[in-house]
Amino acid sequence: MSSKIKQYFANKENRIKCGITGGTIALAVIIFVGMVFMEENETQNNSIETVSQTESDTQTEEETGYSFDAGDLYDMRLDAQTIEDYYMKSCGDQFNLYTIDEDGVLWGSGHNEYAQIGLGYADEEFHEEKSKIAEHVVHVDYSQKDFVVYLTEEGKLYGLGNDSTYMLLQHTEMPVEDLAYPTKRYVTSPALLLEDVSYARCGRDDVVALKKDGTVWTWGMIWNYQSTGYCITMPQQILTDVKMITGGWFNHAALKEDGTLWTWGYNFSGNCGTDKATMIETPVQVAEDVQRVWTGLLNYSAKEDDITDMEEFGNDYVDNTIIEKTDGTFYACGMGVGDKSVVLPQYYEVSELDTVCSSEFLPLDWDEEMLNRKQREYIERKESQSEEAVLARKNEALLEEIDKNYDMEKLKRKVPRFSEDDKINETYYNAIKTLDTTGFLPDGNYCFWYYDEPENYLETKEKLGGFGIAVCDVDVDGKKEMLIGLRKELSEPYGVLIYRYNEEQRKFEVENGFSSRINFYNNGYVEEYWTMPNYDQPAFTIYQYNPALDTFEKMFWINGIEDVGIDDYFPTEQDLDGNGKGYIMSVDGKETYVDDAAYQKMMEQYIDLNKRIDVEWVDFF
Repeated sequence: MSSKIKQYFANKENRIKCGITGGTIALAVIIFVGMVFMEENETQNNSIETVSQTESDTQTEEETGYSFDAGDLYDMRLDAQTIEDYYMKSCGDQFNLYTIDEDGVLWGSGHNEYAQIGLGYADEEFHEEKSKIAEHVVHVDYSQKDFVVYLTEEGKLYGLGNDSTYMLLQHTEMPVEDLAYPTKRYVTSPALLLEDVSYARCGRDDVVALKKDGTVWTWGMIWNYQSTGYCITMPQQILTDVKMITGGWFNHAALKEDGTLWTWGYNFSGNCGTDKATMIETPVQVAEDVQRVWTGLLNYSAKEDDITDMEEFGNDYVDNTIIEKTDGTFYACGMGVGDKSVVLPQYYEVSELDTVCSSEFLPLDWDEEMLNRKQREYIERKESQSEEAVLARKNEALLEEIDKNYDMEKLKRKVPRFSEDDKINETYYNAIKTLDTTGFLPDGNYCFWYYDEPENYLETKEKLGGFGIAVCDVDVDGKKEMLIGLRKELSEPYGVLIYRYNEEQRKFEVENGFSSRINFYNNGYVEEYWTMPNYDQPAFTIYQYNPALDTFEKMFWINGIEDVGIDDYFPTEQDLDGNGKGYIMSVDGKETYVDDAAYQKMMEQYIDLNKRIDVEWVDFF
């Protein structure tokens, strides 16, 4: 959902926060449920078992390689010569985004529950505006466990955010049995982690760094979802003579100067390239003649520069290690590789997972031409995913499908005309038809996004009482707008969006959005009320139409209060008319008290019931 739509429902800010938090929790649950079926059932003494691999009865291994989908390929750094060529200037997801500008300034945006975006404090807000974190930065990496590390020109590695599992080295006490549910701890100001560093990457709960002398250091925690794992509370050297490192949620890899590849971490699907142990604490050699390595996705930096462009981004944590040999061939191991059926151990002796994994590096059927083609396809795909292109294709496909059964003539009889121009009028009717049958609004967004997913649209529409359509010139600019009431309750729609059709650009635009019930007035004012109008203590917001901007702008909000005999509750000394009724008024974030007499006089200036616009709603169930 776009940032504009979030703004349209500003009074549902808490709901949005809960939705974001709920989405995060849901993501964690999905990952957890998927993972527990992949875990080993721990023995009573927590010993480490090995992954057994059995060949499927119906499949045999292909000798010529196989196709492998490992994510977008636009940033594989195939021409990289030094470790500096792998520096990341932008990284993140839909929850946080970190970017380094051309002046070497690091900026953070998004969630701030662990103070991870550089504001100096933690809060529950979603910050679209970028916050400055540091200067003279050359490289940044981020984990979805809410911490970020960055490297300066001087070779100093700093960290910020979540420190619950020693990632940032500022907290030192945590019992091993607390691995699954660590205490919430965070760092509000960048903490120096290590010096003389040339490169660093984040794991899920740990950090791996390559020093300028070729030594590899790591700290933090690697564990599985049954709390089997290990913690390193201070930086520990684990390898020497290394020229490249990489990091993933579950495992890491290091490429030595002699072309040998070493891996370690959580090896539940053979993603470390070995069938040794499920938990590998000490790096093991798994390949040779290697010139490049990736763990997880193949790409490095994100192309996006704004958190609002990351809304559809999801980190698909591909549980693989992928290598390029010195002869230019590619190999991969881990989940989804090969054609051998792998039985991962039972979880609580209830069920077991039979899936395709390989602990051997198997060849990929890629060549340079194919990689170049895939990168071109990626660019073309991004260009074709513009809002206009997506909406055009979506509406065209949807309308083509539903034209066969939809009664368009009934719709035209039901809904008044929007324009004398037949072509424009047909555009409005087609938009209503798409909404009625699929749940997609005229700008391509899904109408019930905060209640359910599109595949459940018809069920959700019925549950919420359908929606309403109105044709009315509510901004009194001489042109009729289309009003869409997203939910029908108490015989009146609320959650209203106002759409206009831009003839020049040939697309629909949202003029305004209101989250509650509203009244329009032909003097350009809008009353958005949070309680019923006849309630003893009214609460509402007043907007005024701005013709220059062609939108309704917020003027103030009012919340009624009354004297109920509680000390320090009602401002009696400010109640000049003495009737025990008053109002809290907020203008530009500043709150003042208004007594009943002043309130009545003020409202006469804005709200004239004789000028109220009678909006006629047409129901769609």
